[in-house]
Formats: sequence, structure tokens, C-alpha cells
Amino acid sequence: VQQSNGDLLTIGTSCNTYLLVMWQRYSVAARRLSSSSSQHQIKSKPIETISLPQLSSQDINSHEHQLAIADAIRPYHQSQTPLLLTNLNSKCDAIYFWRSIQYWQAAVPENTPVDVELGRSYNTGNRVSMKFGDYLDYLSKVTEQEEKDTEQHEEVAYLAQNELFAEVRNDIPTPHFCSDGSFNVGEGKLYHSMLWLGPRGTVS
Repeated sequence: VQQSNGDLLTIGTSCNTYLLVMWQRYSVAARRLSSSSSQHQIKSKPIETISLPQLSSQDINSHEHQLAIADAIRPYHQSQTPLLLTNLNSKCDAIYFWRSIQYWQAAVPENTPVDVELGRSYNTGNRVSMKFGDYLDYLSKVTEQEEKDTEQHEEVAYLAQNELFAEVRNDIPTPHFCSDGSFNVGEGKLYHSMLWLGPRGTVS
């Protein structure tokens, strides 16, 4: 899931670790500049890591802990340094439910329109529209096939950069500083909450 509040704020899950990465405010075009075409080539900074204590959803939503999270992030935000926060939401519902195709089928109406990339990377394929239920049927078949065949297939459909469905938005707590400028992290304006979903081998 990607959420932005002026700067690029990316949140994703990996096993029982919840990742929050703050990335530099570089445009896509700027990142693609080669050394031959630009005298000011952008060099990415190394990612810093902070491990937070595991908290329940109720505890993490308290003002005290939200302030502690904002205090931990603030210096990295000000220096535009990528930051990885582990354990931030390791006990949220998304960690347990989102890995299940059956959960998505039950939570989100099958006729919900989505945009899908035909290709392994979200920015390299053709983008088409389809129903979310049809995409889940495809994903279920691909998953079954992958369990029998270890070889990755070239043609894949990747649900990339779609607005997070309202039906599952409460599964993942949003840090308060994303929508509250008083925490002094970014502008305090939550513009989008984005979702990427795909089979093995897809790349964001």
C-alpha cells in the first residue's frame, strides 16, 4: 500500500514486518536522467532502519505512540533520507487477511472496476480496465499453477497503483501525521492510499 502526504510515503507488508519507507521528493523524470544527459545526476541515499516495539492496533492509535512515531520520522523527513520502520503495524488486520484471495473476494464487490498492467512491472506494460472479481479469478488460477510449476511465465496481469478500496481501508491504520499537520511531518494532507496486487515475480 502506498500513501502520500506531500512527500512519497510507502507502506507495504513483508511476512510479519511492516515497512514504512520515506523516499526523496524526486520526480520520475528526474530519476530517469542518465549521467550522459545530466550534469547533476541524482544519487539515492542509503536506507536507514528503526525497529519499533510491537503494539496492538489500539495502542498504536494512541496520541502518545503516534507522537513517538512522528518524532522518530521527523529528522529523516527533513533530511529527505529513506527510512524503514519495522514492526510499525505488524499486528494489523492487513497482515493476516490480505494474503488470502478468499478474503478479497468477500470484502470487495466483484464488479468493482480496477486498472491492470499487462507485464511484470507496473510501468512497463499496457494498462487495461477490468472487474476486480475477474482479476481475482485470474490471480487464483495463476497461484494454483505456480504451486505446480516453479517456472515464471512471461505474460502476467498486475493490479498496479489502484486507489485502496474503501471496504478494506480500516485494515491498515494510517499514521496520524499523514492527515494532521500539527505533527510537523510533511504537509499533513493525505491525498491517496494506493494498492498493488500481483502474482509472483511482479515488480513495483
